[in-house]
Amino acid sequence: PKVQWLKELGMDDSQVAKTITKFPQLMGSCSLEGNLKPKVRWLRELGMDGSQVAKTIMKFPQLIGSYSLKENLKPKVQWLKELGMDDSQVAKTIMKSPQLIGSCSLKENLKPKVQWLKELGMNDEQVAKTIMKFPQLISSCSLEENLTPKEQWLKELGMNDEQVAKTIACLPSLLGFSLETNLKLKVETLRDYDFTDNHIVQVISSFPQLVSYSAKRLEHRLCVVKASGLLTDQSSLSFMKLTDAKFNA
Repeated sequence: PKVQWLKELGMDDSQVAKTITKFPQLMGSCSLEGNLKPKVRWLRELGMDGSQVAKTIMKFPQLIGSYSLKENLKPKVQWLKELGMDDSQVAKTIMKSPQLIGSCSLKENLKPKVQWLKELGMNDEQVAKTIMKFPQLISSCSLEENLTPKEQWLKELGMNDEQVAKTIACLPSLLGFSLETNLKLKVETLRDYDFTDNHIVQVISSFPQLVSYSAKRLEHRLCVVKASGLLTDQSSLSFMKLTDAKFNA
């Protein structure tokens, strides 16, 4: 009955198999009527359609198998709403990172990270938007090993609190990038092209997406623009946004 039920949710044979492999207990101790169906009903009440429910379960089947609706899932959703999200925004956030309302502790994990965002200077609305853009920020990134070192690094570059908050609010996924093999590498590339740290701070705080492009693309485009004599100490690097076709035109 459970396999048939998963198919009725919209999964094909291979998706059902992957879901069961991720969480075999789904087929065993989890009651269909008492456990699985009520949670799926609840996800639908938040505004998910059938295919969204299926995708969420495939990502993290433990969500409907391991966690209590009353003691775990509902309190976290209530907390997200208190941050300023409506049902639809909560649903989108869960779809991106179902672990957020499952395995993450509210007291030890989620709340301290939100507190950290607020201490950077974000208000509730900015915090909610940042989490909606990149929920992994509070579900997967470690405060000690990931978030704080990156905040420190941005400040060492010369950013003030307001610039750090603005940069993270614009591109929260920046906090998921590697410091050594991504962020520092790109800053070194800019320095190689005679960008001062002050200019780098201005560019990244006004155009954080810069660090989301590959190092290869950054290096190539800087090289081309410099060779054409158009790279100045006032460059905003907006040419990074152009498609290859437009850039090469």
